Amino acid sequence: MSNQENQSEIKITIDPKGPYTLIGDLSAFQYFIINGEDGEVLRYEKGDKNYSRGRETVLCRCGSSKSKPYCDGSHMKADWDPRLTSVNEKFMNGVVLFEGPRYVLYDKQLFCGRARFCKAGVGVWDMITDPQSEDEIELSVKISLLCPSGRLVIKDKQTGDIIESHIEQSVGLIEDTPLGVSGPIWVRGGVPIMTGVGDKMERQNRITLCRCGASMNKPFCDGAHIAINFNHENF
Repeated sequence: MSNQENQSEIKITIDPKGPYTLIGDLSAFQYFIINGEDGEVLRYEKGDKNYSRGRETVLCRCGSSKSKPYCDGSHMKADWDPRLTSVNEKFMNGVVLFEGPRYVLYDKQLFCGRARFCKAGVGVWDMITDPQSEDEIELSVKISLLCPSGRLVIKDKQTGDIIESHIEQSVGLIEDTPLGVSGPIWVRGGVPIMTGVGDKMERQNRITLCRCGASMNKPFCDGAHIAINFNHENF
């Protein structure tokens, strides 16, 4: 089978009342959020183990599985709301623009997964609109690209191009080390996502999906894992 055929089969499906299913050659590594030396969130460390089960991997969406990150059927008895209230949400709907001398920042607040990279330095918004140095300009781009949810997207005003990192199609299981909680599923590289009833989500280079079951903005993460102290200690 050619690489092109393999790529065409890659996708994620969302059961409207149950789990996520990773289909095709999608790796699933942990990504640990690590504080910088100054205490600010500035980087990830990738785990060693690939949790993909090959051509099909079924991941828990309700947060109640005893076999996390995998689904064990607990969603059928768990007290959770599986409704996909934001599955058709488009990035440009309700986006807020922050314009500076060199870049424009698109801020889709509804996509925020509370990873906090945006707060490095004096905050990405001030460093975009009123940069005080070349270092601040570089940092604003860096932390925007680290935002796993895709809430922050930067455009170069001179070229008109959106700035994005090239990311291999894959899945990350975010662990928020500074807060001691387990974060969302990080869908990387524009993996197609669709529901079992035929809805196809807008493709994004970066997006985060809820895996604690508590988000009010499903399927997207809204940071609820922090409030409920979600941690899959049996992982």
